[in-house]
Amino acid sequence: MKKTLLSAAMAALAIAASAPVYANLIVDGIDFGTGAMNIETATLAETYVDGVGQQAQGYGVISTINGNSTYCSGGACDLYFYYSGYTVTAADLLTGHLDFTGGTVNIYKGAFNINLFNSSSASNVALIQAMTPIVQLTGHNFTDPATGNLATLDASGAITGAALGDSGFGLLDVASGFGSVNVQHTLNGNSIADGLGGFADIALTSSASNFVLNPNDDTSSCYSTPVPGAWCWAGTMNTRGTSVPEPESLALLGIGLLGLGLSRRAKRTA
Repeated sequence: MKKTLLSAAMAALAIAASAPVYANLIVDGIDFGTGAMNIETATLAETYVDGVGQQAQGYGVISTINGNSTYCSGGACDLYFYYSGYTVTAADLLTGHLDFTGGTVNIYKGAFNINLFNSSSASNVALIQAMTPIVQLTGHNFTDPATGNLATLDASGAITGAALGDSGFGLLDVASGFGSVNVQHTLNGNSIADGLGGFADIALTSSASNFVLNPNDDTSSCYSTPVPGAWCWAGTMNTRGTSVPEPESLALLGIGLLGLGLSRRAKRTA
């Protein structure tokens, strides 16, 4: 028997669009490659939500940029992210659909190849937030075509037997005052129409399931009756946008986020 359940699957971050090919675009030690780009991300864990007023959070690591797993030009590092503040404003238990408002995605630079499966999700969030800030993305309003509600993210999910699945769509803007001014400028493409007369910097699609979970979290409820706030989800986030060059750069690239998920994760846990 199929039941509907709801979650905020986000996770995380990637980049893909077409553009002319110039020399590699290196911004504050991060090599964004040339031409069209893919920034592939694996979301390690995400929290389950199913009701109005609940907030979703999650975290993960960027696996590759344009297929390059050693994208830190000045030495070994990785980019990690933590998202939070996505608040459920509408929930339909019959269709399994959620609308969210708010939300931030913070990206950080940290040590290379940290094994996030060694610690609980709470410890990992604290670890990531202590890293070097790179850029912050914030939720951008659009009209959810399924409900007519204003939202920064919509998601729908279902459970069949022990398997949970989820998908979502959202918009993001680059925020000022957090991390690198140069990266803010690079990602501030302002090219995604929001249907309300404005433009967002990044559009995302997301997917998640409960097949891969952090073994250090209490996930005992995740395969029966998930508890809101429990770390019951793992998944990916796919995004697209358009970058602009740094003031001193002649490069012009298209940027977006394509989450591939678990291939890098397997490497990290080996």
